[in-house]
Amino acid sequence: MRRRILLASSAGLLLPSLVPGCQRQTTDLTLALLKGSIPGQLMQAFRRQQVRGTQVGVSSQNSLEEIHRLLELWQGKAGTQAKGGAIASWAAQTDAWLEPNQHQNLIQPIDTSGLSHWGDLHPRWQQLLQRHAQGQLTPSGSVWGIPYRWTGLAIVYDRSKLPGSMTLQTWNDLLQPGLHRQIMLPDQPRLVIGLGLKALELSANQGDLDRVNGLADFLTHLHQQVRWYDSQYTLKALIEGDAWAVVTWLDGIVPVLSQYPNLKVVVPSQGTLISADLWVRPKQSQSATTLQMAWLNFCLSPAFSEALAIYGRGLSPRLWGTSPEQLPNPLKTQAGLFSALSKSEFLYPLSATDQGNYQGFWQRMGQKYGNNQS
Repeated sequence: MRRRILLASSAGLLLPSLVPGCQRQTTDLTLALLKGSIPGQLMQAFRRQQVRGTQVGVSSQNSLEEIHRLLELWQGKAGTQAKGGAIASWAAQTDAWLEPNQHQNLIQPIDTSGLSHWGDLHPRWQQLLQRHAQGQLTPSGSVWGIPYRWTGLAIVYDRSKLPGSMTLQTWNDLLQPGLHRQIMLPDQPRLVIGLGLKALELSANQGDLDRVNGLADFLTHLHQQVRWYDSQYTLKALIEGDAWAVVTWLDGIVPVLSQYPNLKVVVPSQGTLISADLWVRPKQSQSATTLQMAWLNFCLSPAFSEALAIYGRGLSPRLWGTSPEQLPNPLKTQAGLFSALSKSEFLYPLSATDQGNYQGFWQRMGQKYGNNQS
């Protein structure tokens, strides 16, 4: 569940290394990806499409922080061993990591002219991924990441714990008195503020938060409901009864939902916040080969979209805007969840002024709460 967490600093993390297969000089394609994010069946399908003997190396990492540290390693910002190890052809990140990666000069733009499936995607993807070199969105900018999966924040609750006939359908339902000190929220201020804005049926990409009527009051009330802020142990907390309701990412819940019949998942009708998993190009990688571009095109293809739904219960970028009846069969049982995503938003990079506004707003909220929130 921590894979979408963006830390202020990656200091102190252990340096992962590419698996031996990725260090072979004959490897034609190397991927630094999140453990469990790409089902093995998809890797096998891609290999079957390639010339016999093609070498594909995979380095599975536990978190985005570890992959970010690899990018720093390859760029020469992590000590004397910075230039050791094989540089991946593509590394997994999320849209939230694009701007800091660009600021550190860890990644490079991607030429999409050779991607036959890039034009198949909804224009919203270009809007999200076309940026200038410092990370801000611009229609004239280069493309800095290629999406292969996306997900949204949802409320997950244990029906057996809720008092009486209580149900949760909206963000505002988290304020019900019966949930006092029984909720877990992500330990990321931008997400908590964002869901507060969605509860008010506003855009999650507001600028000056002090001008938003009702936001501070909502977040103050919400904080009184929170047992703790955490993004790592949400499912465990529900299973063990340490929390009755959590706010977490759908991609970490939907694949295992059938194992826990007491759990109910809701994407609030006001819409939610969404996040995209991307392939980025490490700065020190050489020009992309035909095979390396073929991997990106495969991840944008209809076959990948169907297989990701079957084997990983995941949403590919091709499914943006798809009506519930057009979803792949494995996802139709959760069609109600995905239909609510149409009102959802990515969190866009903030300007320097807005970053200051957000930091000041959250600090004032923390002083009001009287605790040391993240």
